[in-house]
Amino acid sequence: MKALVIGKLRPRLPVMQGALGYIGSPSFVAAVARAGALGTIASLGLTPEELRKQIAEVRSQCSEGDIFGVNLLVPATTYPAQVEVCLEQHVHFVELAAGMDKQCGRIHAQGGPAVIYKVSSLRLAQYAEQLGAAAVVVMGKEAGGHLGFPQGVPFVSTADLVRAVKPRVRIPVIAAGGAVDAETARPLFEAGADGIQVGTRLLATREFQSHPSFKDALVHAGADDVVVMDSPFGLPLRALNTRFARGQGREAFGIKDCARCLPTCSKTYCLRAAMLRALAGQVEDGITPASENTPRIRTLLQVTEAFSEMLRLV
Repeated sequence: MKALVIGKLRPRLPVMQGALGYIGSPSFVAAVARAGALGTIASLGLTPEELRKQIAEVRSQCSEGDIFGVNLLVPATTYPAQVEVCLEQHVHFVELAAGMDKQCGRIHAQGGPAVIYKVSSLRLAQYAEQLGAAAVVVMGKEAGGHLGFPQGVPFVSTADLVRAVKPRVRIPVIAAGGAVDAETARPLFEAGADGIQVGTRLLATREFQSHPSFKDALVHAGADDVVVMDSPFGLPLRALNTRFARGQGREAFGIKDCARCLPTCSKTYCLRAAMLRALAGQVEDGITPASENTPRIRTLLQVTEAFSEMLRLV
């Protein structure tokens, strides 16, 4: 199995955890890092102090050699302050998503964290490399959660994106979207990926903290149970086909305690609240992000078992 090398970082496995915005936890990120992958804290909706606390909690549960970082959304109102927290706390990497920071060189300057960009096109991957990125995550249409294809932009498969990007950049390419088992991970490596980013498969692990109904919905999902729905953030969002995803009963849930996560949020509904409802067991009245390949997930696994299965044919 080929090693994934991102600047000075050498994770034991060529796997990066998807950020799991709003629903991840420090203990889960630490479990992923201890298993040898790149653990990722989702900063969306966190104040700088909350982010600082989560970083400390993850670090307290990790050992030397375990690697973790922070996913940062460039358009977020708290982005500049969160960058400063990441620098202050000496996280191993930051994953920049939903935009391009032309000044990102200051992040990795003088021994700062490695900068990884999340993109969905060759053009943006090349631009990220020009800005000094240590690696790019290329996200295809099979991914769960937000998809990086604005209205009018055709969806592209993860493998096709990897094939387009890998020969044209000199930095590692991490494939995001669709890897839930050995049969879906292997084609991404065969396409040229240096590593894979995993999200949905990790939601159906024993270490992930949620109501049992949340995980049951994932492991029992069929072919018609995954849809692409609207998001107040203006991008398509792939999730389980719940009542809320179909637009039914949304009027019962007003927007309360808006955290102003993104200035571009349309406020048609509160994504944070919808995801937290699902996490707490109100699956039909919430949003559960789900890969196109979710129907292949049939059982709960330990995080280490999930990684072993996905890398079995690599």
